[in-house]
Amino acid sequence: MSTVRFLFDEDVPRALLFSVIAKERTVQLRSVGTEGGPAKGTTDEQLLMEAEKTAEALITRDAKDNAGSCDKSLGRGPEYLGSVYSTARISIPELVESIILIWAASEAEEWQDRIEYLPWSD
Repeated sequence: MSTVRFLFDEDVPRALLFSVIAKERTVQLRSVGTEGGPAKGTTDEQLLMEAEKTAEALITRDAKDNAGSCDKSLGRGPEYLGSVYSTARISIPELVESIILIWAASEAEEWQDRIEYLPWSD
């Protein structure tokens, strides 16, 4: 069993990245456009391939454009850990708590081929 690691799409507010790290420093995450992350402008398909290659769950707010890429990837390989979509209706603090909950209460293997939408009640 392994810990869930995350890759943040460039459409996710930078405040979320810093808030997650401030609340729980041991969460492993990368973000598009930051050091160690994919370059800004990376296509959805390339971003998903990167997440598969590095065994990271993709965090995005771009459900409309990214869902088709995710659907094509489901079941394609054992490394695909799925995606978590957040809607505009969830606040940054709620999203921080949800990401930390995913990290603390689940194993990476539980996220294989899984897509979730936040807030959970949607």
